[in-house]
Amino acid sequence: MPDTTGLVATIFGSKQGPNGQMGDMVMWSSSASRQFGGGLSDWLSPSQVAPLVKDKTLLAPETTQCLVPAEVLRDAPDFRMGTLTAFGPEEDFSYPPRPADAKARWDLQWTARIRHRSTTSWMEAQGMTMGTANSQQAEQKKCKPKGGLFGGIAGAVTGLGSGC
Repeated sequence: MPDTTGLVATIFGSKQGPNGQMGDMVMWSSSASRQFGGGLSDWLSPSQVAPLVKDKTLLAPETTQCLVPAEVLRDAPDFRMGTLTAFGPEEDFSYPPRPADAKARWDLQWTARIRHRSTTSWMEAQGMTMGTANSQQAEQKKCKPKGGLFGGIAGAVTGLGSGC
């Protein structure tokens, strides 16, 4: 997306325990500063995103790959759910528009601030895939993902490649 100001990727996963009970849960994020969830899924403004990109809490907008550690995939073989969020620009509107002459009377009726954000998600569990992974099901059987964003799945969704 051309106006992206920063990105964050997350994966939750689990391994089934004995007798079908819930086993260990794995949580991973693309943040290099060990931040996870919370405000990172909120409607962040470009002025909030910029310092988070600088300290590597968020990925830079030009990022096209993010390596998910093999341990995340190994330790969550039974269920995985991932998200990729891209933060965008902010726009301000008012009605009526501000007069060109700063000294002219302005009877402001309303204002609006719009923050742009785009999120995609996927889920896979033993024997099924949902969301964006459905389109990859046949291709996943023929290849081994190279480990891009979410092991290549988000790369296919965003048009950055198939992950194989």
